[in-house]
Amino acid sequence: MGKLANLFKQVNRLEKERKILITNHERELKALDINIHTTKSMLEQENIGLNTDTIALAESVIKISGSASRPVVGSRGHGKSCRKDAINDAILKLAENPAALTSSYIGVKNYDGFGDQRSDHSIGMCPRHGGIVFSISRLVRDRDLTDEEVEASIYYLKNIEAIQATKETKPS
Repeated sequence: MGKLANLFKQVNRLEKERKILITNHERELKALDINIHTTKSMLEQENIGLNTDTIALAESVIKISGSASRPVVGSRGHGKSCRKDAINDAILKLAENPAALTSSYIGVKNYDGFGDQRSDHSIGMCPRHGGIVFSISRLVRDRDLTDEEVEASIYYLKNIEAIQATKETKPS
């Protein structure tokens, strides 16, 4: 193979290496940004008196999607307390029978200006109209929660607005 062909091959190989390095660098920067954000959130949580160990334990067994503190109120005032009611129901289920959240989730949907509406479903299901904007479910479904995990989950839900406020600024 001639000199020009070898130089073109070398340029192509170097450009591919560069692209891989940039991709890896961007992935590492994103992971670092997430770690920085998580650590800042934990610092803020500690500063306002929240127990970060308990929060971490809860986050390992329950999943919260959406904001607890931003209810969507319909034109007739519907939906004001819907998210708070969902949180209170989740706390009650965890306290009475944590297994109740194994196959279902507690949800709040929003549809066409009606404001927040409760919309609980089996895992993997969704409302016929509207979309789920806030939900509470279990991440761990293959075993019973320990008493410590139940307590951590209840603690998390009781403090959800403060916890979410510490996490609002997203990493860049």
